[in-house]
Amino acid sequence: MIATIGAVVTLAKLSVNAWLVLLVLILGVAFTALAIVNRARDGVESRMREFGRDFMALEPRRIKSALFLLGKAGRQDDVDPVLDFFEDLGYALKNGAITIESAYQDFDSWVEPYWLSCCHYILKVQEDDPETWCNIFPLYQAMRKRDGGDPWTDDDVRVALEGDANLQ
Repeated sequence: MIATIGAVVTLAKLSVNAWLVLLVLILGVAFTALAIVNRARDGVESRMREFGRDFMALEPRRIKSALFLLGKAGRQDDVDPVLDFFEDLGYALKNGAITIESAYQDFDSWVEPYWLSCCHYILKVQEDDPETWCNIFPLYQAMRKRDGGDPWTDDDVRVALEGDANLQ
């Protein structure tokens, strides 16, 4: 308590020039912090634009994946490129390169149906290699936590997959 009073008394005795120097230092720290935050936000936005472009480029693969998952055509490994994409998205989220808000906004409509449709396949592959697609389930969990709503039904999943199957 006495030390605090002493600090206040000492600050009160500072000259106008000393107060100006202190103010400039405080403003400098504040502007530096703001610049760091802005750079981080710009990095997230840039990374999300890249993910958006990559996801759009996956459209032919998403069509094949959805057709397989709907039981209409294809092979199980047709889903691998889409799962690889979600693995990269989950890894970026885990490492802070993107935020849950940005991932949720842009990809929630796909993460949930693909996880729910592919979780058994993913777990089977992970029996041989536990690191394969190890960031998809945490991504799905983060999406569910962010959403807070009811889990997707089988009909919800089917409708979402039909949307991808009809991208042609």
